[in-house]
Amino acid sequence: MLTEAQLAYKLRVSQEETEEARKLNEELEPARAEFRELEQKIMQLEDARAAHLHTARDHIVSKHDVTELFRAQTPDLSQLRSFVSYQ
Repeated sequence: MLTEAQLAYKLRVSQEETEEARKLNEELEPARAEFRELEQKIMQLEDARAAHLHTARDHIVSKHDVTELFRAQTPDLSQLRSFVSYQ
């Protein structure tokens, strides 16, 4: 059985701890708000990064495309060889 002094002590400790928890919560609230803002900024930056990577991948030229472009810009010298041989 609790004595009156023990009960008073428990109530006082409970009130002190509750008050400390309230003060800590007041300190945490601005940090939580800042954290939410940072999370939102991170998500926006990640979305923008993903969009840029997607666009970059869409514009990557394949080896086949480069080969075709090179062939299109290179003159066909086989006809020139046959012309020179003919001369």
